[in-house]
Amino acid sequence: MIPVYFKPAEKDKNGLDEEVKVLYLEARTTTVFRSLVPNVTLLDFGEIPVANRRVMEILVKNVGYLEETMRMEPLTPFGGFSVLNALRTIKPGETKSIVVQFEPFSQQMFEERLMIYSNHTVVSVKLKGTGVRPEVEILGVPDNLLSFGNVMANEYVEKSFTIKNISSFPVTFNLASQVSGVVNKSHLAPFTLVPATATIKAGSEYPVKIIF
Repeated sequence: MIPVYFKPAEKDKNGLDEEVKVLYLEARTTTVFRSLVPNVTLLDFGEIPVANRRVMEILVKNVGYLEETMRMEPLTPFGGFSVLNALRTIKPGETKSIVVQFEPFSQQMFEERLMIYSNHTVVSVKLKGTGVRPEVEILGVPDNLLSFGNVMANEYVEKSFTIKNISSFPVTFNLASQVSGVVNKSHLAPFTLVPATATIKAGSEYPVKIIF
């Protein structure tokens, strides 16, 4: 029984507000056991760099006595989430997987609910993920200029700087010279970057050497 409270807009014959009255609405329904049961109610992809992707699975089991043909409500376009495989018919006792991909297009939090229907039941799984952008800082290079000065022929100078990962996830960097310079007699590049690529843990620093 659902109580519905109301008060007439008109005043009574004495000019006073009418008293609050109540009506009762009877509601009836029937509950049934779910025939499809997902292994998770929340699929959390965590933090994913923008334009990268991660794939996870939802396992759905048929705990009923009849075959169930799964179908789904379309996900929001450009919402970051997509289902990669076709939904199948599940026999009693069988388990099928739903492959979900998260590919954020911007730096923000994404949330959506995946609705899965069959002939006799409806289940849902909440999808969650955060798009983040890789961000690093260069330490030990005043004014962003690393000068080697004058170097004698057949000699070399080695300098170093530090790359700091200020993101909350590992970042892989690649270093490359934009200008090749004059090739020496040994046919070696004037500047050698050591290492040219590496992965920095979240909040960590990584030393890099440049040999001229």
